Amino acid sequence: PATIINEMIETYGNQLAISKLRMIKKIATREDFKLKSDKYLLQTILSNLINNAIKYSLPDSNIEIYLSSEIKGSVEYLVFSVSNEGLEISKENKEKIFKMFCRGNKAEFYNIEGYGLGLAISHKIAQYLNARLDFRSEVKLNTFILRIQVKGVRNKSG
Repeated sequence: PATIINEMIETYGNQLAISKLRMIKKIATREDFKLKSDKYLLQTILSNLINNAIKYSLPDSNIEIYLSSEIKGSVEYLVFSVSNEGLEISKENKEKIFKMFCRGNKAEFYNIEGYGLGLAISHKIAQYLNARLDFRSEVKLNTFILRIQVKGVRNKSG
């Protein structure tokens, strides 16, 4: 999983520099953590999330990518999150953010290209992977969270 994040950061390096944005990466998983999933589909989701974070970030701000694992009951999850500093997502848009052709207030984002498909596609891919894509939007921080169930919890003794 960490390899995918490193590849994504490298892919978007020029775009980050042009937009005067900083990428902060935090990885809090075991080094030997392996996820059996479709790498291309995971890359597609993360690419859409990072691309949106770049598009909708405030100038000279940070985008944070965080990779962690969490255990709830007897189930372990791998959690990818992408946060950016930008305008709060309106209540109206929160209700339809994963719908096709949904875009933020066009007057605020007149210079941003796109058709409002990235999040809808990412949401469908997450469902296909039996994962969950969700988000939080507070004042000036938007966070998209991909939670993927890992097959069983590993015994701590190895």
